[in-house]
Amino acid sequence: MVADSKDDIICVGDLKARIVPVTFHGYNIREIHQKIKTKSMYKETDLVFLNPMLIFGKDHLVGIMRIINEEKKRKKISEIKNVEVEFLLRLCCTDQIKEALNRNFGDTENRDYVILIMSNSEQTLQGIELELSYHANVHTSSNHSNLLKNIAATKNKRDHIVNTFFKDKFKDPNLPILNKDDGFLKFLIERAAIALR
Repeated sequence: MVADSKDDIICVGDLKARIVPVTFHGYNIREIHQKIKTKSMYKETDLVFLNPMLIFGKDHLVGIMRIINEEKKRKKISEIKNVEVEFLLRLCCTDQIKEALNRNFGDTENRDYVILIMSNSEQTLQGIELELSYHANVHTSSNHSNLLKNIAATKNKRDHIVNTFFKDKFKDPNLPILNKDDGFLKFLIERAAIALR
């Protein structure tokens, strides 16, 4: 299945998402999430707040969306009823919610996040982006280089992901999987696919 993509919007099957990089102004990030989600017009919208250091490029996000979409298509019953939580668990390659939350939000000094807004409504995607602008500097799609910088696959991110998730699994830092972006991305998506099995 091919993902349609226009800069900051990704479409995978029935899932449509906008990628919004933000820098929060020192607010409690979970409270901001709750403020937005308690508004009746956004209850059906999924908001995934992601530490950009855990994202290994746009294709990483697309890969996880494909996994979730395939499960929906197959009507596979998941123990995780919340797409936001499922996405975070898959990104963090774990089936433990506490562990995923700690890995994603553990750095209390971090104010930079990438928010994946999942909705089929273009109006909702724009409305939530406006809501976010009350609490954060929103790096809009008009400055596409900010978006790419926040989610780019870099050696620094690869090292961070390995140290955060897999440091006990890889004893040899010269393994080809750790030194080639495409191989590492494939590995991450495979790990995301089996994270909840």
